[in-house]
Amino acid sequence: MRKFPPRRNVRKTFMVVTLASLVICLTIGLTARSLDKSDWKQWTKSDVRSILTKSPWVSDCCRDWNGLPASSDGIGDATPSGGYTASIVSSNLIRHALVRQLQLDSRYHTLDSAHRAEVDQRIAECLSERTNKYIIISFSFNIGPDRKFAVAKANEIHLLLPDGRKIAGESLTDSVAWNCGRLEKETDQYPVVGSFSSFGLYGPKSEVAFPRFLDGNPTVGPNDKKIRVDLDFPAARSWPGHSRPEIDFNVDKLIYQGKPDF
Repeated sequence: MRKFPPRRNVRKTFMVVTLASLVICLTIGLTARSLDKSDWKQWTKSDVRSILTKSPWVSDCCRDWNGLPASSDGIGDATPSGGYTASIVSSNLIRHALVRQLQLDSRYHTLDSAHRAEVDQRIAECLSERTNKYIIISFSFNIGPDRKFAVAKANEIHLLLPDGRKIAGESLTDSVAWNCGRLEKETDQYPVVGSFSSFGLYGPKSEVAFPRFLDGNPTVGPNDKKIRVDLDFPAARSWPGHSRPEIDFNVDKLIYQGKPDF
């Protein structure tokens, strides 16, 4: 005769699962409300960090296990690799988050009135900059001209269209993220984005621009489900299990203040 688990255990399991589901739903709800706040000036440091690292405007590829799992004799590397990360810095949301992080930086509040006015002017220029011609994506690798550090070239990164065509990226001479999120424009002395700078994301020489229109038609149309970027450079193609590495953004989630935002 089949034995069923005690009713008490079933009830306890149900309560645990229900509570876990509520926590997940509450977390998602709080994140959504944080992204949709009309006044970005009220965002906290936690809000900003979540936006710059975990929002739909940030995506990654190739986060695989680097090397072989450690064996009993300790040989092998079971550490997960960092892979590649990308963020859409032409979006209003990301630019608002970068600027807000700059405002929350303790050094910003120690500036004298003249230097504060200079920074505020740069913030205004950042937020008013028109990005209607290009979708600008910042990557966690260097695409600068220095061969010693360069991992990729801009023309080795492509925007993939639904019909199979590829659009090569273009290098930017002036970093959107660096101008929006750095305390001092003239030097690299104070990168406000902190730890993000250590692996290149939101730093200089890491941004690629793709045209929003091609032959009069939008490269990302209103019915497209994804923005798909092909990392067509040797280091990415040699990543284990990713002969054609791609980074995807879900278009239906890129909504900020009620509008598509990328």
